[in-house]
Amino acid sequence: VPADRAMRVKGALHAHWDREVARRRRIRYVWTTVALGAAASLVLLLSFPGMRPNPIPAPDTRIAGTVESVVGDCWTGDHRDADSVEARSLGARQNLAMGSVVTTGQKGRISLRLASGYAVKLDRASRVRLVGPGILALDSGAIYVDSGESGDNAGTLRIQTPLGTIQEIGTSYEVRLRQGSVRVRVREGLVILDDGSRSHQIHAAGELTLDENASASTQ
Repeated sequence: VPADRAMRVKGALHAHWDREVARRRRIRYVWTTVALGAAASLVLLLSFPGMRPNPIPAPDTRIAGTVESVVGDCWTGDHRDADSVEARSLGARQNLAMGSVVTTGQKGRISLRLASGYAVKLDRASRVRLVGPGILALDSGAIYVDSGESGDNAGTLRIQTPLGTIQEIGTSYEVRLRQGSVRVRVREGLVILDDGSRSHQIHAAGELTLDENASASTQ
């Protein structure tokens, strides 16, 4: 090969090599810039409190109450079915943590002593959730509450139902949840039923039934 042709070929190859190296450097620069920009955006995004991932809350292990007595089938768990593998039969002197669900069978009854001192009894075929300090949620059936031994520092107890929230003021009373209605019977003291739009007062020896249309009747 003539020397001048060899020099031209060598020069062309060297120029092509220079262009290829420069192209690859530009690609690396672009990707590095994009990655750094994405990382910076993520850091900026996470710096806002509302955009940070919420940590998984630890389970509330505080004791909500203790089982005093059990008649028939009664269990605790997140399922209504007593045959569920996650359901556990209840016995006397068992402690219940906040968030526990207590269910009674068709022939079951259970008496609980809440940590606040309230005495709570569930009728047959009932289901209640120990939502938090001073809050119960009645999903079905009936519950009887006696605040006589709760003490002066116990505060008040609220019972949530799909039709309203019941709050007592030093009393003994029953809340029964039926299909389409809730009935409150007061033995002593005063009970307030709040359906979200108005409050109903039920005095000693009184009874009030509230239906799903917010229609109230007393006895």
